[in-house]
Amino acid sequence: MKGLERSRALGFALVLFAVAMNAPFAWLAVNFDYPQVLRRGAAEVLGLVRAGGAPLVAAWYAYALVALVFAPLALSVVARTCSEPLAASARAAGVLAAVAQSVGLLRWVFVVPVLARIEGDVGLSAAERDAARVSFEALHQLFGVALGEHLGQVCTAAWVALISAGLAGRGLRVLAGLGWAVSACLCVGLVEGFATVLAFDPGALAHATPLGFLAFSAWLAALGVNFARAQSEPARAAA
Repeated sequence: MKGLERSRALGFALVLFAVAMNAPFAWLAVNFDYPQVLRRGAAEVLGLVRAGGAPLVAAWYAYALVALVFAPLALSVVARTCSEPLAASARAAGVLAAVAQSVGLLRWVFVVPVLARIEGDVGLSAAERDAARVSFEALHQLFGVALGEHLGQVCTAAWVALISAGLAGRGLRVLAGLGWAVSACLCVGLVEGFATVLAFDPGALAHATPLGFLAFSAWLAALGVNFARAQSEPARAAA
């Protein structure tokens, strides 16, 4: 019975997480034009950061914390869906996804506001303000595009695919199929990141990542409902 209760608790936690991961995203979309703002010039972005002030920093911090919370949830899901050696790969992918995305988001809390303040200080020289813009671009590519968006997204897609394989092995083929579709969408979305260095127009593929993460949250909620509705083996046999 304790295992059944833990499974249901995990189910409710997954549903709550699916809602929580979209709350800061929605706030940033309305108040910071996220994620479109990620591909704008340094001067414009830093100006928006200065205008956003403390509420904007708080939203990014909440987003980073939500991303980090994914690590223990990912491990718990692995324990209930995968067997070795599949489980080892899924555990690594889940933890790496949480850490990479959380670290990438934290740059908006502890680094970007400082650069925004320097860039907007008219008392500084033009060279110093230009250096702040260049630093933003470099850090944005490293911690944003490379770490958070690319590595974090790759690991998230891998985790979903591995969990889906475990679900398929347990007979949950519809949920597994949806998971593989989510994983594929996240992988397609990686093309947009390469457009930041190879200078090509990704077209409609630019929308694959936000759509992929919306689908990811819906899939997590569905997985959570499945866990929350778990029945004991005797009850299932009677039904």
